Amino acid sequence: MCVLSRGGRPGRPSPWAVRPDTSLAQPQTAALPWMTKAVARQWTADRIKGAQTGLRNATLYGGRISGVFDAQTRNAVREYHRLHNLTVTGTLSDSLMIMLLAEHAAPCPSAR
Repeated sequence: MCVLSRGGRPGRPSPWAVRPDTSLAQPQTAALPWMTKAVARQWTADRIKGAQTGLRNATLYGGRISGVFDAQTRNAVREYHRLHNLTVTGTLSDSLMIMLLAEHAAPCPSAR
């Protein structure tokens, strides 16, 4: 049920402004039931492996394709930023991943 407030003076609500008589909590963000911590860790590891592969193909990374964002991976990302005149953050942004995949993705095996 709503209650009509009365007012009408300048700077106040109109005489028929509606205000709720009960406050409601905002709904929580929808949870993704399939996104467990293990899935999130694997997704992140796969993303890092993709970046490491792209950075290796760009000859900026010489380490193991491990899925771990270590100092060697961060340095390679920073170098990639420098070479492409990007803001040097050392982080894997979506735009960086797109650039790496577009320029340095592993070639697809030939169809036989």
